[in-house]
This record gives sequence, C-alpha cells and structure tokens, in this order.
Amino acid sequence: MPSSRVLFPVACVVVLVSGCFGGDPAPPPAAPLPDEVPVEAVEDQAADLSVPTPREVDASVHKAGIDKDLGAIVPTWSFHFDRTAANVVAVRVGVIVADTVLTAKTADKAATMARLEQAKQGIATLKVAPKVEATIDEILTKLRADAMNADELFVALDELSVQVLQHESVPAAHDLLALVKAGIWLEGTWCVTEAIKTHGDAAVADALLRQPDVIAWFQKYADATHLQGASAEQANTLVTSLKTLAWIMAQDRPLQMADVDAIQKAVDAVLTEV
Repeated sequence: MPSSRVLFPVACVVVLVSGCFGGDPAPPPAAPLPDEVPVEAVEDQAADLSVPTPREVDASVHKAGIDKDLGAIVPTWSFHFDRTAANVVAVRVGVIVADTVLTAKTADKAATMARLEQAKQGIATLKVAPKVEATIDEILTKLRADAMNADELFVALDELSVQVLQHESVPAAHDLLALVKAGIWLEGTWCVTEAIKTHGDAAVADALLRQPDVIAWFQKYADATHLQGASAEQANTLVTSLKTLAWIMAQDRPLQMADVDAIQKAVDAVLTEV
C-alpha cells in the first residue's frame, strides 16, 4: 500500500465499496451475470444500518486471534481539500477519522492533533456536521492543555467516530455523510485484510469481512442517480464490478486467502490511482 494515495472519482467509491466485504474475485465468474442483483429491503436498512466503528473493527481482529495492532498498519497520507469535490472530501474525512482512532494509542500527540485538524478542516468544508466540528475542538483543546491521558483520548476518539457514523443530517447532506461512512469502512477493511494476510490464515476472513447488510446499504448509493460525473464507460465498468462482487458474495463457500488479497486490491482500486 503506497504511503500517499489519490482518490478515484466518487462514483468509483460508491460502487466498489458496495462489494469490498463480499469476497472480491480475481477472475470474473464464468456463469453469465443477471441483469440486476437483487438487494432485499435496502430502503428499510438504509436509514439505520450501523457501520462498525474503527474500535469495533480493531476489537474484532484481536477477538479472532490475530495479534496485530491495526494502528501499525495505517499508512501515511497526503490529503488536501482545496478545490476538491465534496464527495471526495467526504471519503477522505472518513479515512482520516478511522486512522485517528486506530492510531490513538500509538501515535504521538502531534500526529493525533494533525489528523484531528485535518478531519475538522474536511468536515468544515462539507458544512454538514457542526456538532462533530465542536467535538473535535473540545478534544484538541484538552490535548493542547495536556488535560487528557492516552486512555481518555482513545475513548474520546472512539466516541467521535460513533458521532460521525450516527450523525443525523438533512436529506441534502445524507449522501455526503454516507460517503464519510464509506471512508471509515474502507480504511478499516484494508487494515483487516492486511492483518489477515500477515496472520497467514484465512479461516477468520468470513467472520471479519462478510457483512451483507453493509453491502446492501451501500448498494443503495450505486443507483444511477448517484453516478454523476462518471462517463458512460466508467459507469459501465462500475456497474459490472458491482455485479461481479455481488455474484461472488452470493457463493456458498468460505473466503480464501486469494479472496482476501482481492478484497484488498479492490479497496486500493477505490482509494488509489496506480
């Protein structure tokens, strides 16, 4: 995983994220794909689906018997928000929030504050979550005054991620906050795949990576009306990728290490341009 990454257009994020937890294949399936991939009760799930917090992701990895600190896997980013599309900013904010929580116990204060400042800048750019901005300001104020120890910081950052994931918004901002969730989810997914690969045993992959409810939730945002800005060729590629990922997800077989590797590559395909 490179140390600095450039995000693809938001359409790539919306569609490819829909399959990242589902067992992303290296080769396409041999059988013909259906015209549509059925997704049950997407509308009902969309409003209240809970995306795992970074802390929950980290805990699930350790519970599965993988002795790997996800904070040590987090890469160094080079993000900016100037003259950047709001959709891309939203995903980047999510990634930064995830990284801030995952590195809370290992990063020095300066690094944590830098991530928080960047997350605040991104959220301010989006203009959708003033309460989250206020929470970040409170944490930063305490850190500057050395009024928060490591354990308190970890709890505060975990609560921040929960606030982001559960933030209520007006309809006009709903898609942007959904993409912040996508960023949190994507970064956690990449770290989990790397931890499994380092562990060397894919037996835990199903428990850690298969989340059909999350997939269904994001499929709602793969609707054609949310592919604005994508060319016809891009849209066709994205829809095909989604169908392929959904097809593999539906297979009655456990994930293998090759699937884990393919999932990681799918996430990189969303977040990087190689």
